[in-house]
Amino acid sequence: YVAILTPIAYDLIRDLSFGERFHCLDNAEYDPFVKSIQAISKELTFIQMLAYYKLLSLRQLFMPKAFAGARAQNMQRVIETVNRRVDRNTDRKDFLHYILAAMETEKGMSRAEMNVNAFSFSIAGSESSATALSAFTYYTLSRVSVYDRLVAEIRGTFDAYEQIDIPSTAQLSYLNAVLQEMLRIYPPVAVTLPRVVPVNSAVIDGDFVPAGVTVGVNHFACYHDPRNFH
Repeated sequence: YVAILTPIAYDLIRDLSFGERFHCLDNAEYDPFVKSIQAISKELTFIQMLAYYKLLSLRQLFMPKAFAGARAQNMQRVIETVNRRVDRNTDRKDFLHYILAAMETEKGMSRAEMNVNAFSFSIAGSESSATALSAFTYYTLSRVSVYDRLVAEIRGTFDAYEQIDIPSTAQLSYLNAVLQEMLRIYPPVAVTLPRVVPVNSAVIDGDFVPAGVTVGVNHFACYHDPRNFH
């Protein structure tokens, strides 16, 4: 599933974000950005381990050459994509259109923030979305009662493809329940998303945590702990 859905998701997110057609599905080939995502995951794992053991200054000695610098290379690809979109100066209502329009206000992003966010939704919109859709397909098809109820809800709500849009699908209670449960069982983001303790420190689960410390909650562990569910 992932092999098929990843190029589909990447084509969609790049079109929606930057108004560019990458034709990954047509060419049956991954874009270099998508190809390097696995290398980025390995690089970030090494960086986290080196940071934990306070060896980050020696990263050049320990980092395997096969994926060293993968994230920086992908960041450069995103910057070039953003630059092309800005230079086109089109009125097309893609994601960058609204970000660029907001840059004239106090709530606007800096160019660096825009690049970082473009990097994030390029990954989230491709690999993570494909992983989620693959899990949704697998778990739905392996449970006949769920599949039958989903089909009944969807076909009982829509008479034509043209009726299907975001507002109408938001009303499908069982579909959305299945999506939520799929995200619980098989969260597509495997890493612990980091948050930095603010300057006034914090007390987390009864323990004092000083300012500047990086903390996070692992999704899989959290979603599979029976203490979190009534």
